[in-house]
Amino acid sequence: MIINLKDGKINHKVKVENAQFLNDVTAGEDGTIFVSDTKTNKIHAFVNGKMETWSEDKQIKSPNGLWAEKGKLYIGTDQILEADLKTKAIKVLVDKCGGIDGLQKLENGQFLYSNWEGRIFITKGTESIKLLDTVADKKNTADVSFVPGKNLVLVPTFMANSVDAYQFKPE
Repeated sequence: MIINLKDGKINHKVKVENAQFLNDVTAGEDGTIFVSDTKTNKIHAFVNGKMETWSEDKQIKSPNGLWAEKGKLYIGTDQILEADLKTKAIKVLVDKCGGIDGLQKLENGQFLYSNWEGRIFITKGTESIKLLDTVADKKNTADVSFVPGKNLVLVPTFMANSVDAYQFKPE
């Protein structure tokens, strides 16, 4: 949907052909909107008023979390993938992430990501360090967002029906 921010009205609805589970969205610096489709293993892009399949590379398996900046699209699967926005070449940055839901790149180059089961991680190089585990509490973690000026990690949950905030200061 394209929504007018001034009055909150829907101006236009955009159909994604053959989509099965549109999941996350991010905007590139040029205004391109990227959308992950977890069930079809595709990344779609809304550019110049049209929605198109941007990539269906075999490395993209169950994509969810997306982050775009500086000519790169970061894709959360069971890995953190980096795709070049011009060439669409993909490389693995971090392996064995366990199914990423939310993905955010921090100013220091580290990634903050969540797993649906109830875990939050930060990367250090190619390693993932667990920051939070709420699996035993049955508090699933959905997407994740970091507020730098406040050093807060914001986490919407599924089963707990809440948005939780945790204090965290990156290295």
